[in-house]
Amino acid sequence: MFKTFTQGSVFLIFLLGLSVNSFGFDFSRFGEPVDVMGITGKNVGWYNRGGSLAITPDGLTMIINVHKDRKKNGDGVPFPNWQGGSYDMYRLQRASINDDWYDRVDGSDLTPKNMNNISPNINTSGDDYCPSFALNGTMLVWENGGTTWVSFKNVDGTWGSKMRLRDYNQSLGGAAITTGGGEGDPEISEDGLRIIVNNTSSNRDLYVATRTSLTNPFGNFSKIPNVNSTSTDEDCVISDDGLLMFFLSTRSGTCKIWMSERESTSDPWSAPINFSDGYADLYRTYEPELGGKYWGVEYVGDSKTGTLYLGLSSGKMYVCKFGGTEVPVTIISIANQAGVRRTVTVQGNLNTGTGEVVITNWQEQKGVPEEFRK
Repeated sequence: MFKTFTQGSVFLIFLLGLSVNSFGFDFSRFGEPVDVMGITGKNVGWYNRGGSLAITPDGLTMIINVHKDRKKNGDGVPFPNWQGGSYDMYRLQRASINDDWYDRVDGSDLTPKNMNNISPNINTSGDDYCPSFALNGTMLVWENGGTTWVSFKNVDGTWGSKMRLRDYNQSLGGAAITTGGGEGDPEISEDGLRIIVNNTSSNRDLYVATRTSLTNPFGNFSKIPNVNSTSTDEDCVISDDGLLMFFLSTRSGTCKIWMSERESTSDPWSAPINFSDGYADLYRTYEPELGGKYWGVEYVGDSKTGTLYLGLSSGKMYVCKFGGTEVPVTIISIANQAGVRRTVTVQGNLNTGTGEVVITNWQEQKGVPEEFRK
């Protein structure tokens, strides 16, 4: 309960059902986890490396990593157009955001819809993984062999020739930027002006580089302040408005998803909290494995209404909506208007992500409750 005194008025707000716990964060700001593949607890055989994926802003195209040993529906048939190595990236497409990413077979087995090798211009005989989209799905960055690569989509929808990030930056008149080691797990902002990587050498810290326009090169990489640890920190994603961050870290002993926030892009990042364990505490009865090991994370949208994808090490993937949870709230306003004390009671639902209250009922009474009489 909170009291606010404003110009002779008293507002009492009663919040019910908020899930603030020992982690110091209200995890109910994220909605319930939804199995992306539609079958709770089922490990679909064609999907691997859980959250290492990229999704376009319209939600219609997804790129995932597939391991060479994963077979389609258990029939032993390899994926078409395999380029080699342990991992290739494949594209899934759907007609609308209300459609599934798969077709059901015999009521249980799943076949991905419109799944194709993304391009022979991108996948190689090595390992290609950790994709990230920018510019409405027309720019792609990914990792191969501890190096970040870049490609742009042609007007005909095919992908152009790939370039190392350092070579791409030099083509714009900049330096061959580097973290001092390899650059892996790239994440590029939707506007293409910020890229985050981890140093693939022993320290595995998160680095960021920015630029002022698409025609300018990126500046040098620098460590992201306040978030790195002495353990592995990698696979970082940031909301479109730059205010919410998720990344993988082994600082707790197991690879988990950690989260940090800030008020504005000029403010420092807050001390990271263990998001996956706190979220699992809230929804453990729904999916006990949410408290387990993670392989990846993706976030699409801004810090108030975005969508979070959780990739478990088993290959399962869940999605939850930020700001999608409503809790009941009662607001009591006690005001002195024209010498008459009035009490107004308002009931509604508070959206824990946006802070907006939808009023469902209100009642005005003259007089003041006994506890507020002088």
